[in-house]
Amino acid sequence: CFFMKKRINNIFKIIYEYIILTIACLCFSVGTSVFLLPNKLSNGGFSGLATIVYYFYNIPMSITIIILNTPLFILGYKRIGKDYILKSIFGVVLYSLGIDYINYILISNNILISLDKFISCIYGGILVGLGCAISYKVNGSTGGTDMFAHLFNSYSNNFKVSEIIVGVDFIIVLLNLIVFKELEIGLYSLI
Repeated sequence: CFFMKKRINNIFKIIYEYIILTIACLCFSVGTSVFLLPNKLSNGGFSGLATIVYYFYNIPMSITIIILNTPLFILGYKRIGKDYILKSIFGVVLYSLGIDYINYILISNNILISLDKFISCIYGGILVGLGCAISYKVNGSTGGTDMFAHLFNSYSNNFKVSEIIVGVDFIIVLLNLIVFKELEIGLYSLI
């Protein structure tokens, strides 16, 4: 009876964590598709790289994000842990498909929420930040620099995970600035 109760509690805990991760991915997807992507703003990470690829080669963000994350899944499976990687795979796939689906709805219905870059960087940043925070609460991830930082940290403890994330995201935002050649986009992306 004790073991059955413990098993049921574990099942409910897993279901709860995946529901929370789904909410995080929804926040992330809405923030990216509705506010950041239409304004070429980057939130760093692999989605920042995917934004550049999207505008230059018209490749859906989901494809780029999943391709960039796949090597991290493979490397991290044994190094970081099965639970984190499974949640990350779930998060990456849901987040990626969410971006493309929301983007498709917006484009096919000719809906544009805001071209004001300041408003977009604020609301996009809030939603993406909220998505990150929620996913961290259940030891989840939407891949990208989060997973890269955990993987890097598993090999070397010289840097904190947060320092690695900020450093890599800063480099990706600078790349966004260089590629789009618009100082305003880079400055808003830094916000």
